[in-house]
Amino acid sequence: MRLFSCHTIARCAVGALLISALASCQLFSDSDRAAKRGKPAKARYAASDYVKHLALAQLAPQDKDVNLDAIRAYAKQKAKKPQSQALLVLDYKSGGDAAMQQVVAPIAVAGKSREFPDLLDIMNQLAANHATLHDMRIVAARLAPDKSLAVPEADIEAVLDRQEKHLLAKADALPPQDTIRIQFRLLAFFTEHRFRDAAYLTADNVKKAIASLPHGEPADAQTVKQLSQELERLESDMRKVLPFTL
Repeated sequence: MRLFSCHTIARCAVGALLISALASCQLFSDSDRAAKRGKPAKARYAASDYVKHLALAQLAPQDKDVNLDAIRAYAKQKAKKPQSQALLVLDYKSGGDAAMQQVVAPIAVAGKSREFPDLLDIMNQLAANHATLHDMRIVAARLAPDKSLAVPEADIEAVLDRQEKHLLAKADALPPQDTIRIQFRLLAFFTEHRFRDAAYLTADNVKKAIASLPHGEPADAQTVKQLSQELERLESDMRKVLPFTL
């Protein structure tokens, strides 16, 4: 068997040292680049995030710090153009409290999706609080980050209540047909997630909204007919899934 010469072994050793040195340089270079990049970018909060955390801060004191941190982060962001945000205003009574209360949930207007993840979180918390819904309505407000939205460490409940009132004071109704089509999606959502009272309230509100539409012109009458047929279909599904019982 032929043995390697001393010269060959020496060359291999030098090559190994060079490879090791180059690898070390590469590691240091990657580390330096990572250091230059700094900390990961902070999460960007949208108007819907602010509304959601405002609601949950009111409904879920056990998670107060998480929600207040999100509200404060939104308030500190650089103000851009105000975002239009559709809102579902829910009137409810909680437990043995006779006073009517309000909470506001963000909802998406665009698209045909029947999923409302922010609303689902709020509805689940209302259920955990043994709240009873009494009415709902849809409005829209324009929101932008502002330092005045930051919540201080003291008098938190009063500040949150003022922020909600300020939010609704700037809100306007949506066009009737837009409201009806959002309510169709909400009706399917409440039915799918077994929120019985919310589903029946939504169905009643849609009936009232359709009845208030103009009927005089043939085109108007056709629109009303189509909307009524869609409501009948959704209401039929609702009654099968959530039968009405006294």
